[in-house]
Amino acid sequence: MRQQIVVSGLILTLLSGCGGDFRNSKVNPLNWFGQREQTQTLDAEGRVVRVLPTLAPRKGYPAFVDTRAFAPSITALDFLRTATGSVLSVTTVVPTLGYADAALVPVEHDDGSILILEFRLRAPKDVPGIGSVSQREITVARAISNQELAQLTQIQIRSASGVRTLRP
Repeated sequence: MRQQIVVSGLILTLLSGCGGDFRNSKVNPLNWFGQREQTQTLDAEGRVVRVLPTLAPRKGYPAFVDTRAFAPSITALDFLRTATGSVLSVTTVVPTLGYADAALVPVEHDDGSILILEFRLRAPKDVPGIGSVSQREITVARAISNQELAQLTQIQIRSASGVRTLRP
């Protein structure tokens, strides 16, 4: 024990005489991966704010493109009122088993009084089988709040076979 203390004291004495600038030394783990780039900017009140670089790609993220197919057709459409709004439920029957990732995807457009939804789902890579009609049914639901309903005059649901329209 006494020998460890003596050796530790000698090592610390030797290291203290090696330049003393630990902040910029290669022994400091914070310097192992290079310096962080810091930029300064002014906020709305004129104060200087340090901003660290982002992890986002330099050219930005690529635009998202939904590669899922449209549902073949809409076989059932339910619009149920609730205390906080309503629930829109849409059902389709797909040709084979294995379809997944179904969703009602909102479409961007200019008219705020119409809600346009696309019924999309991902087809299977390999066909597991045909199955019965009840096994091939896929139902997707979306909640719509009372605030959204107050602005809407029409809801359109698009599928591969056409468009179904609801008037809330």
